Amino acid sequence: MKLFFTIIFHMMIVQQAIFAQCSTIKKIADINDCISDVLKKENPENILVIFDLENSLIQPKKDAKQIKGIASCDVQSSSLTSKEKELANTHAIYGRRLSLIEKESPLRIRDLKKRGVKIIGYTSVLVNPSQQTKNKMLFKFRESLQKIGLNFTAHGLPTKVKPLNNLPRYFHDVPTFYHGLLCVNGKYNKAIDDGRVLVEFLRSLTHSKMGCPTSQPKTIVFVSSAIDTINNIEKQLSSLQPSINFIGIQYLN
Repeated sequence: MKLFFTIIFHMMIVQQAIFAQCSTIKKIADINDCISDVLKKENPENILVIFDLENSLIQPKKDAKQIKGIASCDVQSSSLTSKEKELANTHAIYGRRLSLIEKESPLRIRDLKKRGVKIIGYTSVLVNPSQQTKNKMLFKFRESLQKIGLNFTAHGLPTKVKPLNNLPRYFHDVPTFYHGLLCVNGKYNKAIDDGRVLVEFLRSLTHSKMGCPTSQPKTIVFVSSAIDTINNIEKQLSSLQPSINFIGIQYLN
């Protein structure tokens, strides 16, 4: 019996050591080593890799000159209200010209897809900045990402607009999933946090009204430069989805 518990203890240490190797990366290409380690323990279809778009892959515009009522401002300006910051942040990311932080990122993502893992993009933008737009901005955002080589449509995940209606409304809408893009619907929304959105999205996969339900991943790899976001998601998952292995990777570009 003592030998049995000793073996179990060592297995737990080995598992933690494998995951600990994936704590930080300086290039998106470095994530391949992490995925290789995870694939030693898990089948690829059970792995979900999530890229925090604004904090690992794309560079949005820095100002919001086109927003009605705001002549020219920095999103981080202390003189803005929360709603003004929200609109500025969304406009910057929804801007027509997106640029990649690393030019090779699309190639690296395609390589990961070839290995069989699911990949989605995670963004803080508003789903509908105006009631008149109704998902049009989210559609255009996907098109803008595709133009720079980023396609997050994942086999086995919903492709139609999938609103997470159990979450509170904000700026006319709720967090929404569409073609591999999980839109949190607000960076400055204090009524909700990143971890809760992800947990609700995972729950929705097993309660789908659009075709067959999708099984939840057994391992989630979340890539972001924002350590607070990583920690928040890890806390929520460990509390509400403890069966899912979480690997947070901080991008240090």
